[in-house]
Amino acid sequence: MNPSPVHRLRFHHGLGDILMFRNVIRMLDADIQLYLNPDLGQSGIFFNDPQVSVLAAPEQSGLRNIQFSLEFSRECTSGPAIKPRICAEHEFGLIRPDYKFRPLPLSHLDAMDTPAVAATHTFLANLGPYLVCHFQGTSNRNQQNPPLEFAQKSVERMRQLGWGVVVINYDYVFHHPENVDFPFVDHDQVRSTFRRLPMEVESLWTLIRGASAFFGVDSGPLHLALCSSVPTTYINQNTRFFDSFYDEGLDALKEVRASDHDTIPFDLIPTLP
Repeated sequence: MNPSPVHRLRFHHGLGDILMFRNVIRMLDADIQLYLNPDLGQSGIFFNDPQVSVLAAPEQSGLRNIQFSLEFSRECTSGPAIKPRICAEHEFGLIRPDYKFRPLPLSHLDAMDTPAVAATHTFLANLGPYLVCHFQGTSNRNQQNPPLEFAQKSVERMRQLGWGVVVINYDYVFHHPENVDFPFVDHDQVRSTFRRLPMEVESLWTLIRGASAFFGVDSGPLHLALCSSVPTTYINQNTRFFDSFYDEGLDALKEVRASDHDTIPFDLIPTLP
């Protein structure tokens, strides 16, 4: 009797990439032993996952390095050349025109109880109802990020409506030196994660799940928000989120083009209950 197949994989890519890669994992009829960059805080994504075991550093021998190529950089035969399909076809030979890539739920993270989760609840103490904003991506700032004035006016508008605001700005491993704390952060009703929370996915998940809405640029936190049930708005400076990553699952995603607005419009900001 042949042993059950096992894939031993090394995946050292960003948060959005690993969330998209979960689709490829579900297409593989095998158990997965997965080594992630331990500095990126992604292991919680696979908390209690029956298919995936996250490997510790000493267990790295015999790993296959997985590339996650830029969207549209390689042709695909089973559908549009989005990032997860390029990986499925060119890394694993999976030609599946029937499979639709989409944000996959992560509700199992609600059951996580780690020091990062506890630190996040402490960070949120006494804030009251809040919205989460992510204005600063790291991979392509000029294309991803709206002007500082857009971020400042948007937060001011949210505060006028009575909301607390959490600004996502973890001290990422690949941190861009220009992504410093915003001057409008007061650490009271406008709080920033910059150097105040551990960079673990369950921390970011706790922030998003407790929010009344999420507003974010084309970056990992936007992908994570789409795995939740929280109302989500894509801040589009000059990227192609709708065309680049998924086949479906974006019907409820709203969009604001920073080139057309100097702030998030009132009609995209919820009213306090």
